[in-house]
Amino acid sequence: MIGWPRTDNPEHSRFDTSLTKARDKLTCEVALMGGLNLVISSNARTNRSGEILSRQSRIEDTGVTAYFDRNGEQVCIPCDRWIRLEDNVNAIAQVIGALWGLEQWGAKQMVDQAFRSFAALSAGNELAWWEVLSVSGTASRQQVEAAYRQQVRRHHPDARGSADAFLRIKDAYDTAVREVVR
Repeated sequence: MIGWPRTDNPEHSRFDTSLTKARDKLTCEVALMGGLNLVISSNARTNRSGEILSRQSRIEDTGVTAYFDRNGEQVCIPCDRWIRLEDNVNAIAQVIGALWGLEQWGAKQMVDQAFRSFAALSAGNELAWWEVLSVSGTASRQQVEAAYRQQVRRHHPDARGSADAFLRIKDAYDTAVREVVR
């Protein structure tokens, strides 16, 4: 991600949580903070509704980024510190939970400043086509097309998606088709 340095040597964590529990916790924490339209971006395979599959083979890049809207601004929180994908998802959930706790304990201004930083990270970051489509940067044309169809089904305005998300997906697909070796 542009503007956020990658972790050179991911570590093992002590979270010991499943991907399903980590994803559910992240969804819950985002909702508690008043966040909307959560998208979890990673190189993991997803099902037809865009949720990360809980069972899959080893993923090379286990970095995760959570995107959501909060108070009218898009927020972007990345994490790639841990070796396992589910630990990175859980870490983002823990960060959001801690920020929510700070807000509840009277440090709302501090939390708002932290989210302004996350919003600035999101605003300064133009996602690569593979991040928008949630595939590897080395994905085949078939993988790109399958991911595109999946994203369109999920984000098309006729399916209660946003026009902005739909256009971003279409632009990413157009770029991918030009760049992917046939």
